[in-house]
Amino acid sequence: MSSITRTIVIPYSPRKEQLFLHKNLNRYNVIVTHRRLGKTTFALNHLIRCAVTNTFRESRYFYICPFRTQAKTVAWSILKYYAGKIPGIKINESELYVEFPHNNSRITLFGADNYTGLRGTYFDGGCLDEFADIDPILFEEVLQPALIDRKGYVIFTGTPHGMNHFYDLYKTALANPNDEWFQKMFKASETNIIDKEELAKLKFTMSEEQYAQEFECDFSAANQGAYYSKEIIQLRGEGRVNSVP
Repeated sequence: MSSITRTIVIPYSPRKEQLFLHKNLNRYNVIVTHRRLGKTTFALNHLIRCAVTNTFRESRYFYICPFRTQAKTVAWSILKYYAGKIPGIKINESELYVEFPHNNSRITLFGADNYTGLRGTYFDGGCLDEFADIDPILFEEVLQPALIDRKGYVIFTGTPHGMNHFYDLYKTALANPNDEWFQKMFKASETNIIDKEELAKLKFTMSEEQYAQEFECDFSAANQGAYYSKEIIQLRGEGRVNSVP
């Protein structure tokens, strides 16, 4: 019996930053990006490639945002656009998943706001997007055990939001340059994806801290809403404001 090999082409032309990521991912991947880099498009297309080429039947992949409504708004149309080019694809609008006909692999969108429902599942890989705004227990207690059986991978991605668990994870990846860990930071001043005129407008309308955080991936920049952080630090240094116990 002769076999037929089918070539599937989807309309995805990765930027050089996205292509670099596709070629270099390991098992644990920490990717810090400025806004508008295209991290969601990259992550979803990476999941599609893995799901299509996986030789296991019924492989499972996740894409998780802080909120399910956010996942639906940000990622669902992107996933359907690219995966929908594959003949026979099954799209489930209510459960937010796509399933591939030849091996029953599935990519599902979830929200971290109801992560207890993921307990007891298994996964071959996935992406935790905007990880700085996701409870780290989701990975530590729920997803990490779910990845064990098939030695699945995970992509942690997002923009900094203070020196929290995302920062700690990035430092861990920096300290472990081996065949399991990968890290990369993309700053707007280095990628040139956003043109200089737009960056200048952003600098004019945003605070220094906001711009440093959102476009230069500065973990130490003040959190949004901490408008007087610099002044408080200065006053504490002068002994005019007591530290909070």
